[in-house]
Amino acid sequence: MHTGDVFSCQIGSPGGFVDFTTIGDAVNTASRVQGLCKYYGVQALITGKTFNFAGKPEGYKRLDVIAVKGKEQPLEIYSKEPYAQKWLEFEAARKLYADGEFIKAKQEFERLGSGLKMWAWRCEQLEKNPPAKGEWKGVWK
Repeated sequence: MHTGDVFSCQIGSPGGFVDFTTIGDAVNTASRVQGLCKYYGVQALITGKTFNFAGKPEGYKRLDVIAVKGKEQPLEIYSKEPYAQKWLEFEAARKLYADGEFIKAKQEFERLGSGLKMWAWRCEQLEKNPPAKGEWKGVWK
């Protein structure tokens, strides 16, 4: 889910095919974020904008900071109790990742188990092709 302005309308011609649609930057962002659920192993994700707009709902945790396709501005994404049993350990591994300690982070993500394979893969990619010194901001694009 993402929060923002949208344009909702019917499109088509009189007597022809008419369809109801919603368009706009917020719709595109929501679609891109929704497509990430399978990678994080969660049923739903909300952006930081929605999280804040909803009054920072209890039980949601910041999962990542990403830049979706077509966007330069990073987005925080939240999920309801992701990796609930291992949350503190996940947070420690994610901090290693954000700090650019990719080898240590990869080891921790692998130790934590199957739901975190994507994180270990990212660390491997970043270790193989490290960002230039001072370039890494902890944002996956």
